[in-house]
Amino acid sequence: MKDVIIFFILNEYFSLLKDGANYADIDCVIKQIKPELFSYCSQIVKRMGLIRWGLIYTSMNFFSLFLIMRKGYLFIRKLKYGI
Repeated sequence: MKDVIIFFILNEYFSLLKDGANYADIDCVIKQIKPELFSYCSQIVKRMGLIRWGLIYTSMNFFSLFLIMRKGYLFIRKLKYGI
């Protein structure tokens, strides 16, 4: 059950990231979920995909690099889906 909750939180966290939440909101979530993440790393990659996991991991450890990666992700999403 605990892993289901973590995946739900990660999906919500990813939504915050891609939609441009401010750093204070993101930092609050990071403090809550970061200790649990690395024990579920392989399951997260299987369920969310490597690109999403890469964005999440980068945002938690290298936020300025993440901002650049988010622009690329949004550009690719716009090309692919027209969003």
